[in-house]
Amino acid sequence: MTWRPVFFCIVACAFLGSCQQMETSDNNGTPTDSLVVTSVYPVQAIQVVAPVGIKLSYTGKTTTDSSFFYQITSTHNGETFGFNLSVPRKETGIAYLSSKGKPSDDLLHFMQGLYGQRVDSASHMGEYIAASFSSLGALVGTSDTAAKPGSDSTRAQGPGSLGTQNKLVFRNAAGDQAEIYLDIDEKEHWIGLMEKDSANRAPLIRCLMQK
Repeated sequence: MTWRPVFFCIVACAFLGSCQQMETSDNNGTPTDSLVVTSVYPVQAIQVVAPVGIKLSYTGKTTTDSSFFYQITSTHNGETFGFNLSVPRKETGIAYLSSKGKPSDDLLHFMQGLYGQRVDSASHMGEYIAASFSSLGALVGTSDTAAKPGSDSTRAQGPGSLGTQNKLVFRNAAGDQAEIYLDIDEKEHWIGLMEKDSANRAPLIRCLMQK
């Protein structure tokens, strides 16, 4: 079973409130995932973080035994930006971004302008985008100090911890590769996309675009 039917089954059931507990199965009837916790949060305005980063609110979170699923929705000047995000509960693995249509396309155009790239209003965010995921540690206070990977505080939600710092590495068929930091603030319900360095700007946009 691929991740896509699992993702849409979980999200649809969770956020429509049609069930509280659910199992998905492969073709042999073997359980592959179970719904654990579902939460809903308010929409917040997007924030631009120096030097070049953005924070978007997540309005829904579903926790399963293998992954965290976030529904990301923020507003800016009367527009709605967003996408869906799946990250593994393990310290390494594959994360997936999926498009919400126009809100995702508008976010792509916003990022093009923020990164100093040509804003192509006809461009679209890819429907499904995979990225290599690795946890860097706990997101602590306002300094975003990361614990050492593999330490006891990695992926922890202990005292003073806001959430987690992570890294995403994108690659596309054209050979582009880009890295970005993914901050998940579980206290204020933010998803942060923080720049690693300016050399990643153009290839990141290309990796996010629909081909």
